[in-house]
Amino acid sequence: MEEFEPVQPRDPNDPTLGATSVPHLPPSSLEIKMRTMASDIESIGKGGGLLGISGKISLSVPREGMAPESNVSADSGTAPKSKTLKYVLLGVGGALVLFAVGYFLPILVSKNGEKPGTVGGGAVATTTGQSQPTAQTGRLTHKTFFMIQPDMVLPILPVESTGLSTMEQWKEAFRFATGTITETQFKNRAGEYLAFSDFLSALGVNFSAKNILQSDFEADFTSFVYKDSAGVWPGIILKLKPGVNALLVGGDVAKFETENNFIDSLFVISPGARDAAFEDAQISGLPVRKLGFEGKPAEFVYGLNSGGYLVIASSEDAFKTALLRL
Repeated sequence: MEEFEPVQPRDPNDPTLGATSVPHLPPSSLEIKMRTMASDIESIGKGGGLLGISGKISLSVPREGMAPESNVSADSGTAPKSKTLKYVLLGVGGALVLFAVGYFLPILVSKNGEKPGTVGGGAVATTTGQSQPTAQTGRLTHKTFFMIQPDMVLPILPVESTGLSTMEQWKEAFRFATGTITETQFKNRAGEYLAFSDFLSALGVNFSAKNILQSDFEADFTSFVYKDSAGVWPGIILKLKPGVNALLVGGDVAKFETENNFIDSLFVISPGARDAAFEDAQISGLPVRKLGFEGKPAEFVYGLNSGGYLVIASSEDAFKTALLRL
């Protein structure tokens, strides 16, 4: 170990000293080598004996006229810098974690929240305590035209094994209707919702004015059955296409009066002899056209409201009730 021999101050009574010869401390920064147990062990490990390595320390001595507190170690800025770097790294890491949570958590939640679709067959009656979703099967998306939900929904899917025609199965299903207004959602044997013209074809109804249906009205439609003490009374609701003026289609709509096959198909049982001709009337303030029959209250009535909905029903009460729910 190298030894340092500090300068000894002279006796102030020494006559050889001048008046200005005042003792001074050595320079403000001294480096002293000293051995420690750790340095000796490291030196032996490297094969350098006990004197191979010695630790260095800096000795700071205050200059004249300076306060001791003004001496600052050269390593004083190391700790703040290392802490700053640590905080930066922690901040970056936290941001990455938050990004990962924000990106992947909604995906995981949406996947876990998915419900498998239901698969079934036959006619299932559904009460409508809440809004029914849009039904989509095959080529046509079906959405009810009722703004006030019907009392129940009755899907009707004809099958071949019954021995009944599609028309007969459609009317037979009406006996399952329990509400005042029941929406009947008709599907073909492939499980597809049909456009109105295709629905008539499936029932075996000869409708000569199909071009009117295709040019003036939307493909989707709503069929329903009204139930009262006198029986069940089916009805149909069509809607004008966007841009079609209700005031200009009166002549087209009047052609429904000549569709005898369609008129007869709307009654569950034969209504008897019909009146000589259609007549004008009003129901709930809406101008309508109606045709009376011998078997009361059977009546073929139709009318086009201001919203573009054409309501067709087999009794006046059925028409009135359906109209109020649009």
